[in-house]
Amino acid sequence: MGRRKKNPEAILTLDFGGSGLKCIYQVWGQKPEVLFMESEIIEAEVESLQEKTEANLQSAYPENIAWVGIKGNYRAVGYLASVQYNGISRLKPKKHSLAVYRTLAAVWVIQQRLKLPPKFRVALAVLLPPGEREDSQLLLDNLKESLSAFETPTGTLKVEMSDFDCYSEGSGVYLMHCYYSGETIKRKVFGVIMVGYRNASVLLSKRGIITEAKSMDLGMIKYLELILKKTSGLKVEQILKAISKVTGKLTESDFLPLTEVHLGSEQRLEEASKIFQAVINCKQEYLTTLFSWLEEVIPRELEEVVFCGGTVDYFRTELEGLFMGTPVRWHGNFQYPEELNEKWLGNRLADAYGLSKVITQKIVKKYQSQEKVRA
Repeated sequence: MGRRKKNPEAILTLDFGGSGLKCIYQVWGQKPEVLFMESEIIEAEVESLQEKTEANLQSAYPENIAWVGIKGNYRAVGYLASVQYNGISRLKPKKHSLAVYRTLAAVWVIQQRLKLPPKFRVALAVLLPPGEREDSQLLLDNLKESLSAFETPTGTLKVEMSDFDCYSEGSGVYLMHCYYSGETIKRKVFGVIMVGYRNASVLLSKRGIITEAKSMDLGMIKYLELILKKTSGLKVEQILKAISKVTGKLTESDFLPLTEVHLGSEQRLEEASKIFQAVINCKQEYLTTLFSWLEEVIPRELEEVVFCGGTVDYFRTELEGLFMGTPVRWHGNFQYPEELNEKWLGNRLADAYGLSKVITQKIVKKYQSQEKVRA
């Protein structure tokens, strides 16, 4: 008989979004919870990291003081990287190249939240852009090695990864849509189009079979970078905050807070008008590029479209117009569960939630089957 394998103490589903890490986790047999961590990550000296976090271990949430060390290489992750080290969102490297540090940081935060011992077992499921799934074996190997012993603000953790699954972005929404659609999905040609902060991804399904998965760097950041090129002295975060807080139609006055306060009122109005025009013009430029790519990868015989990702809601009217005459669904019929925390994430959690439901059932079934065989 083989060595008995224990159930993993925690099951984690991770979505490495460009705007932040979304993680759904749960202790074996208990209800799930949500963890969000900012996307910033930066290298730092361990002495500096210890100095900035030791005094705050009791007063701050762990997700706000997270750092990890792997074989002498240390990174501040999330809020700590952003506030204490002026870190930046790393959008150029592939997501999998930063996923190890972000995963380890999330594992430590969850260990602290759940009060798990320094040695425990986890089951992981991750979402990556379709173009990066080919690197899943490399990510698996790196995670296994790194999780086995890594440093944190509370000491060394030794975590065994009992299970690992890697899916293309959009898969969680795809699975959720299939579940709600039932048998009709086996007769349709439909596409899941995800537009997030960094990537745009497409999954194509024909009669219940995924036939194609593609991604391109055409997320919200591409739109914001176009605006930056036509304005001066602004940051991505400022523009994003300005355009996302407006629920109705944008006006020039919405951009007054982005102008220099020392300027006269007429000068500020003129500057706000320039920003407004850049936002409007760049929107059309961005959408033209995005739509050209979508028209290239989406087949003509498409019978249904499922949109998801944090960016699609902002461009909802334009996206609906692109597929006029084709039934459109939003976020795979996702409705934020009442029992989950972090409700402000809204539809941005849909992909992770859909995958989490499937993965949790799969893992529970696996270990229950093993128990029956041994019984």
